Amino acid sequence: MELMHIWPMVISQENPWLPESLLSKTYLSVSWALVLLSMGLALVRWLKGSRTTASKGARQVTGRWVMTLWPWALGIWALLPAPWSASHWLGLAFQAPSLLTTVLCAAYVAQGVRPKLMFSAQSQTFSNWGLNGRQVPAALLGLVLCGIALGWLLLLDTLNLLHLQVFAWGFSPLAVALGLCVAWCCAWGFSGVSTNPSVKWACLFLMTVYVLTRLPTGNVWDALMDPFLWIYLHVWLFRRWFSR
Repeated sequence: MELMHIWPMVISQENPWLPESLLSKTYLSVSWALVLLSMGLALVRWLKGSRTTASKGARQVTGRWVMTLWPWALGIWALLPAPWSASHWLGLAFQAPSLLTTVLCAAYVAQGVRPKLMFSAQSQTFSNWGLNGRQVPAALLGLVLCGIALGWLLLLDTLNLLHLQVFAWGFSPLAVALGLCVAWCCAWGFSGVSTNPSVKWACLFLMTVYVLTRLPTGNVWDALMDPFLWIYLHVWLFRRWFSR
């Protein structure tokens, strides 16, 4: 009888624990700053690898300074107070990035600033796994497929085609408990993929931050997935599929 009374509380979506207003505003600026900075660094690395950027003399030095500084200018732009901040307008259009996207972008930025702290070789990064004949670890491929499936599930739920209220269920305490279990499974799965502690415990750290802060919206699905990450996972998977 007691279990019958406890179960509705576990799956209840009423009175969800939402993040503090100041914390949400801070996260909005910092998360978009990391996203813009990582996108700028990725574009710079791509341009440096292209032959069209080859030049000599003073133009080469000036170009290097511009390519080095402008990604950081994008990040600083997102930290400015509204309405001059990029994060203000991006937040109005797309809300805040997920915690997982923010962690991945922070890892990418840290790799660019101090590569030795992240991955021992470029071939071990997430973006290069499965390319140039490198085999995709089963644990990583499973996580990517789960992320893609979760995105489709949330999309169908948003369009009211499933009638399951999957997104609303993300506010319940049971969703948080399952998220922590998934984080532990991810840490265990990555233990055989890389010796880097940041790779092993990233998901567990992410869920711990969510449990303590409820960022970005209080919903566990918003912490794990957003449209940009979902699209990127499709591109990542298609690149591996067609590179065979």
